[in-house]
Amino acid sequence: MGSHRREHKKPLDEWFGERVKVNNMISILRKVFALLLACMLLQSCASSPTSATSQGAATTENSNAAPGSQPTNATAPAPVSTDIPTPVPGPLDWLLALRSVKIEQSTTFPNGNTYSYVIEIDSTGNMRITENKPVVMYTGDLPKNTNIDISKFNGAETLYVIDGKAYEPDNFDLGWRTTPVDDDYVQTLSGILNGADGPGLWLDILTDDAFTTAGNENVGGFDTNKYNVNGQFNGQTISGTVWFEPKTDALIKAELTVPAALMNPSDQTGIYKITLDTQQTAIETVTLPDISAPTDAPTKTP
Repeated sequence: MGSHRREHKKPLDEWFGERVKVNNMISILRKVFALLLACMLLQSCASSPTSATSQGAATTENSNAAPGSQPTNATAPAPVSTDIPTPVPGPLDWLLALRSVKIEQSTTFPNGNTYSYVIEIDSTGNMRITENKPVVMYTGDLPKNTNIDISKFNGAETLYVIDGKAYEPDNFDLGWRTTPVDDDYVQTLSGILNGADGPGLWLDILTDDAFTTAGNENVGGFDTNKYNVNGQFNGQTISGTVWFEPKTDALIKAELTVPAALMNPSDQTGIYKITLDTQQTAIETVTLPDISAPTDAPTKTP
C-alpha cells in the first residue's frame, strides 16, 4: 500500500484504537494498578533494612502505633496514572469539520433493517440531522385480521445542532429551544460514525495491507484518493472501497461489507452493509424551527 494511505492510517490507529478498547479500559487499568502496587510492595520489602538492629529500631519506633496505622518511617507508594490518552482526530472527525456538505450514512443489518443518518452542515458548522430507523410495533393486542402497513409509519427523528449543542423539537414542550438534549453532540456523532454501526471501527481494525490504491476519483465535488479494502480480522473478511480527500484527510465515501459473525459469533452467514456518502452543496442556514404552542383541543373546520 502506498505511503499516502499510511498518512490516513496513522490517525486511524491512534483515534479508533482507543475506541476498540474503551469497553475494557477501566478493567485493564484496575488490573495494572493492582500489579504495580504489588510490585512496589515487593520492591519495598527487598530494599528495607534486614539487620537485627534496623529491624529492632523499626519495631521500637512503631511499637506505640495504633493497630493498622501507617508506620512513621514508611514511604507512600508513588501515584499511578489512570488517565486515558486523549484521542487524536481521525478521518471521520475531519469529515464533520467540513462546511456546506450533506453526509448520508447508512447501515443495513442482516435482518434487512436499515438505520441511516442524513447530516446537513451549513457554512457556519451548525447541523440539521435526520435519523431514520425501523419502527418497532407491538401488534399482539390488536383484533385478529388487522392489517397494518408498518412502512407507512415514519421512524424519522430530527435534531438541530447549534454551536455544538443538540436540540430536539417537541410540540408539547416549548422549553425545548432552551434545553439541549446533548451539550456536545458533535462528539456524540463522531462516536456513532466511529462505532460498530459506522465505517470507522472496521477501518481501524484492519492492517495496512488490507488497503490497495485504486486511483483518483471525484466524489461529490471532492478530489479523492480511492482504495479497495480486503482484509481479515478474526478469520472473517471485511471488504469494500473507501475514498479519502487528501487536503483535509477526511473520509468522503465508504462502501463496506462486514460479516455479522464479528459481532454475533452465532451468525456465520449474515452481513452488515455500511455506506457513507458526502456531497458538497449549499445548505440553508440551520436555525431552530419555530413550533407553535399546542392547543388544548383539536381545531374544527367549519
